[in-house]
Amino acid sequence: MSCLSQTSKKRRIREELKELKNQDQFVFNQLDFEEHNDEAVGLENENNAESPDINNTIEETASCSYKPEIQFIDDEENAIMESDTDCSDEEPPFRHYTEVDADSVKTKLALWSIKHNISQAATSDLLKIIQSSYDPSIPGDARTLLKTKISNIKVPLKKMAPGQYYHFGVRNGIIQNYIDDTMDVIKLVVGIDGLPLTKSSKSTFWPILCYIRPYYNNVFPIGLYWGNEKPNNSNDFLDDFVKEIRNLILNGIEILNKSGVLYEKKVVLEVFACDVPAKSYVLKTKGHAGYFSCSRCMVEGDSKNHRICFPDLNCTKRTHENFISRQNEEHHTDCSTLSILTEIPGIDIIKSFSLDYMHLVCLGVTRKLINLWLKGPLTNRIGNRNSTTLSILLISFKKCMPKDFQRKPRGVDEVNRWKANEFRAFLLYFGPIVLKNIINKQCYNNFLCLHVSMTLLLTPNVMSDRYLNFCQKILEYFIKTFGKIYGIEHISHNIHALQHICDDYKNFGPLDNCSCFPFENHMSTLKKYVRKSHQPLQQAVKRYTEYNKYGKSVEESGIYFILKNIHHNGPVTTTLSKTYTNYKQFKTLKIKNTEICINEKDCFEQNTEKHILKVVNIIETIDGEVILIGYRFDKYETSLYDKPISSSDLGIFLIKNNLNSDLVHCPFSNIRCKCIILKISDEQSVALPILHTIKESE
Repeated sequence: MSCLSQTSKKRRIREELKELKNQDQFVFNQLDFEEHNDEAVGLENENNAESPDINNTIEETASCSYKPEIQFIDDEENAIMESDTDCSDEEPPFRHYTEVDADSVKTKLALWSIKHNISQAATSDLLKIIQSSYDPSIPGDARTLLKTKISNIKVPLKKMAPGQYYHFGVRNGIIQNYIDDTMDVIKLVVGIDGLPLTKSSKSTFWPILCYIRPYYNNVFPIGLYWGNEKPNNSNDFLDDFVKEIRNLILNGIEILNKSGVLYEKKVVLEVFACDVPAKSYVLKTKGHAGYFSCSRCMVEGDSKNHRICFPDLNCTKRTHENFISRQNEEHHTDCSTLSILTEIPGIDIIKSFSLDYMHLVCLGVTRKLINLWLKGPLTNRIGNRNSTTLSILLISFKKCMPKDFQRKPRGVDEVNRWKANEFRAFLLYFGPIVLKNIINKQCYNNFLCLHVSMTLLLTPNVMSDRYLNFCQKILEYFIKTFGKIYGIEHISHNIHALQHICDDYKNFGPLDNCSCFPFENHMSTLKKYVRKSHQPLQQAVKRYTEYNKYGKSVEESGIYFILKNIHHNGPVTTTLSKTYTNYKQFKTLKIKNTEICINEKDCFEQNTEKHILKVVNIIETIDGEVILIGYRFDKYETSLYDKPISSSDLGIFLIKNNLNSDLVHCPFSNIRCKCIILKISDEQSVALPILHTIKESE
């Protein structure tokens, strides 16, 4: 049998087993399946299973010279190993990328299964129906359909007290997600955080995630730890990552471009985006409740009313050098060992960790302000009646929400359930409108300082040194007035850190370039990879390799917009109809980060002159030029607020609800951004630019 192929060996073993079964001479023993075999078709519910499928006994009866297609692991610990010990000539299992035939039926079925996160049992049921009724060549088992290079081997996990770790690799992630051949330097953004898997157990992932700037939608894992607690030693957790990134930074990476030419690219680790607990864990420093917890300056906290507060401004700044020398020993939790991240070439341990505005401002400061208005000091509390009014106003904006907002606004009675996106929308868009007659003038002006500064810090390419200095001053003013209004004891770690956030704009540009939002969005995907509590790390590794082989959709560079939903009955200006005799009309213009549609929510645009246009048609000329056709709003000159600067300087206007009757056209190149129109009365609305849609070339 040793001369036969694996397929022939497998077939002969199946025939022998079938014969034994028919003669009632073979007794089947229940097998303890590894995770991917548990979901196979042919297995009923655990309580209702009668006997395993005959194919599942191949492992036990095969000769030692035969490597079966499917391996079973009797004990979970047997799957934990320092390296792969299989005597196989195949590529190492950590090379996940494989070209597939995109047009084959098998590939389409695999794509469908991965895209919709279909379980292997459900996929196998469908495959057997197709196999028996339509196409016998289709495999009858999901494991065969979705087979990857690690499907039939033990997952090489690394023991890491008190759990296990799998390293996907930085190099593999770059190769699989590299897009732009014109990119001379590959800039990496890395995120580290904990991810609880269930509410009923301590089971937790700690992933090291990454994306190549500017493709924030293409997040990939570098490493993944699982355990009931985080790793005991952060340096052990980061060891594989640091060794590999050191090599890539020093030696670069060779990548095949689209023409098949091998190029060497430089790799730079630009920024880490972490919340404060994750940052203090990997850097071995004090957490947010420590007296010396600020990562940017050496301020010492003070205890007031049983709270740690940081009222001092403009303290001595930390530097990479005094971090390495432990000049401020109270800042460090381990007096004998520094973080292994300090060994990364060229890293500035202070500047390379951003003050992630998602946690700092949205989930931190904005949430704190709302809670102070609802149940803070009596002098600033808004009361039940105003609280109800505030909720009604927020909910009334639901009908105005374009596609750019993932969540519709909810009332403040549900503020404890709000997500970071909801706090962000409240700070940047809803707050200045709904709070105007709800909170007192002092609180409102204080809130506007935060609103204006964050609007500027999230807007690309408009921050001159003058504006940046202005932001710094109004943030410092916000902190001072916040202490006077709400009490010094409420100047927490997050409030204090606002004075340092302008430094991130200097180093990385708009704060979205160094935020945790892309990584938090990917966390939900990572969580979906786990379908049951048994061996979650193995499940995640295998689901990721399946996704990487079949379901990966990498954002393409060079495609700036896509026109969709062609039609033939839209309005066209007289000038255009005379100028162009041949053009196409569309209902939707899809840009990289938004969509313009001729509906009532996604049709408002602001041009470079800050005029608001309601789009009613989109045309493409024979020369490929895209032109938007619509109606302007009647003349508007009113700002929503005048302090600390006029809202009109930010592109925020009070407008009349009446549209001008004259049809106008505007080339897409003259569009500044998409707008959200929030109706506040029958006569007036507020137009606000949607910040992430503002063109970077502005």
